[in-house]
Amino acid sequence: MKKLVSLLSLAGILVLGSACAKKNSDFAGRYATNASGAKAIDAGRSEQAANFAQTYGLKTLDVINIRKQGYAGSFEMHSTILLNDTALDIKTAHRADEEVQTSTPINIDGYSVYVNTRCSNANCDYYFIMLSAYQNNQAVMQAGVMKSNTAGYSDTYQWISGSSFVPFYVNDWYDKGTMIGLLLSKQ
Repeated sequence: MKKLVSLLSLAGILVLGSACAKKNSDFAGRYATNASGAKAIDAGRSEQAANFAQTYGLKTLDVINIRKQGYAGSFEMHSTILLNDTALDIKTAHRADEEVQTSTPINIDGYSVYVNTRCSNANCDYYFIMLSAYQNNQAVMQAGVMKSNTAGYSDTYQWISGSSFVPFYVNDWYDKGTMIGLLLSKQ
């Protein structure tokens, strides 16, 4: 009888273990990449941001496509963002590593979205975009993406909860307290 109880206990542990593995596998699959295929910097933090945003009715805030046009020193970057079910194309012009940001928010579905973008250099080897969504002046979610235009480097993304927004850039490319620093942290 003791062997039967032990075998049943072992079977229960194995079932529990495979259920946990399935949940971890689902989690990894859901947040490992964003809609454009960029790799997560911290998938757990992105999941927390998505859950926080859902309490405000925000189902999706993401960058789903980025294209570069132009020549060295002067580029137009074309980004498609998705907020819930609304896709919007954004075009920004860049010279070297200057920051481009919206002075007024883009208003979509009751959310105000501010956009910050920046190229890493005159060739725009890395392009950074950050979306900051607010509802009634309440921070809801940030979505940041780094598009690599350099062979051998991966695109990365990070979602940030409205309760812990970060600045886009503050004088140091690798400051992990900024969106750009986070996006570069796995390169």
